[in-house]
Amino acid sequence: MEWRRGVKHTESGDVAFEYAPLGKLRETVPPSSLPNLDLPRKARMFSASREYAAHIIPLAHAVGDFTYRSRWQEGVQRVEEVSHYLPRIGMRCRRVTDRGAVTFYASSYAFRPDRIEIGETDEDKTTTVHFTLERLDTYRTRLTVDYYVRKGLLTELWFSLTKRRALEASLERSLLTLDRVVKELDVATEY
Repeated sequence: MEWRRGVKHTESGDVAFEYAPLGKLRETVPPSSLPNLDLPRKARMFSASREYAAHIIPLAHAVGDFTYRSRWQEGVQRVEEVSHYLPRIGMRCRRVTDRGAVTFYASSYAFRPDRIEIGETDEDKTTTVHFTLERLDTYRTRLTVDYYVRKGLLTELWFSLTKRRALEASLERSLLTLDRVVKELDVATEY
């Protein structure tokens, strides 16, 4: 490491300082690994995946920002913000659907330039939806959506018999609709 001297000129006088360029060091540091977002009390019931001709960032906005949810997720009529508009872990929203209102909160988030993971859990902690975005190249991204329910033989059996097929089909249709929303956001985003 090579230390260099510098001077910052201010209206109050000169401020001397020393610094070391870190560019070469940054190139040698491996990318940080994503945290293990395991769901030990949940069972994965189904998964859906689709590739989009879009940059990973607009796709992440469309998926992770609650305000876009009614534009692509089937059955969601509107989203009401329950907590602050600034996206972050713990942010809550109420989704008004065909079947009533459900409150969800952002339960996990992990970011790397080539992979983004977002988790959402309902307020009762019975279901979790986990979104994984993987950058395939600059303008192609794969989105995988995993749907989890609380572990338990009866819960899993009941879900499989009564809800699984309908939710899977709805998610597949929603992922097709998401394509249009992502294209709109992709055009509006500068990289």
